[in-house]
Amino acid sequence: MQHLFFHGPSGAGKSFAIARAAAEAGVTPAGFRSRKAADGAVYLGPAAGPFPLDAAHRVANVAVRPPVCDAARFDALGTALLASVRSGDFVLMDEIGFLERDAAAFSRRVLALLERTDIRIIGVCRADRDTPLLMRLRAHERVALQAVAPDAASRAAAYRAARALFASPAVPAP
Repeated sequence: MQHLFFHGPSGAGKSFAIARAAAEAGVTPAGFRSRKAADGAVYLGPAAGPFPLDAAHRVANVAVRPPVCDAARFDALGTALLASVRSGDFVLMDEIGFLERDAAAFSRRVLALLERTDIRIIGVCRADRDTPLLMRLRAHERVALQAVAPDAASRAAAYRAARALFASPAVPAP
């Protein structure tokens, strides 16, 4: 295993386990995180630092059926957030779901990063959806998947797995 993705129901503690383990390990990840607002707006922001909840970072609305994603904005913002990844980085991808379905450039960038051995990726992905990106991510030989349930034992196991990943060195790029 080189990269680790958690999956499970909303509120199970996947993102919290990663954030806690990163903070305790002194790791500031590159990459992205998403946040859903109370009105159903979904925002994409940097993995670390202040999270921008503004129109420029709004990539989707999941309050409507079917959900609406601005694929062009997702592509531009998502690829920009992943462009800063450097050798030796820990990369956060929180979360890969169904909204990326039409964000082709973003999907290509995620898949290219999965091939790298000089970085470690930790993230959250949907297990209850099948999009081309999700299917390739879940089947990738360098990706380990771990289910997280909303109970203390499962959350503790996710935290330990995240800590172990943060303690593992990346293989330097050739």
